[in-house]
Amino acid sequence: MRSQHTLAQTISCKGVGLHTGHPVTLTLRPAAPDTGLIFVRHGVGKSVSVKASVCNLIPTELCTAISVNGTSIKTIEHVLSALVGLEVDNAYVEVDAPEVPVMDGSAAPFVRSSSIHSMFSSRDRFRVPASVTRNSKRRTLRANRALNTERATAKTLLPTLVRARWCAVRSPHLNQQQSWLLQS
Repeated sequence: MRSQHTLAQTISCKGVGLHTGHPVTLTLRPAAPDTGLIFVRHGVGKSVSVKASVCNLIPTELCTAISVNGTSIKTIEHVLSALVGLEVDNAYVEVDAPEVPVMDGSAAPFVRSSSIHSMFSSRDRFRVPASVTRNSKRRTLRANRALNTERATAKTLLPTLVRARWCAVRSPHLNQQQSWLLQS
């Protein structure tokens, strides 16, 4: 079993929200084992915590947003990508505005300033026991078992994509297959 990870220290940055243009301070704090990734929205009376979970997703356009009891946090995808790519299991992501700062538009600013601390608690693993497909209106979700046990991470997946030189996705909106040539 792999150990859980958190941040080694508190990290803070300032920027503006991409969609709102509001100034925002983002602070990433270490969290205890089994906490998960928790977004904390300050500046709305008392602070509101929102777990990064599919159950808290809200419908939006052009960003990923989560909400609980009417308090939402938008444009969370870049900081979430950075944390997942770094294999951080437990952290608090605190913001004082309705969305995460855009920074340079990538996850790089969050990755560059992060260092990781290994915890003694083991990480729960999600395993797909068999291929599963679910359809809902015009969308399809498909989960397939991996052919090997290597966990795909930013470190292992990117070289594979660069070697493959292409990426194909099925677009539910266009109902067609699309491919892109990757720069090597």
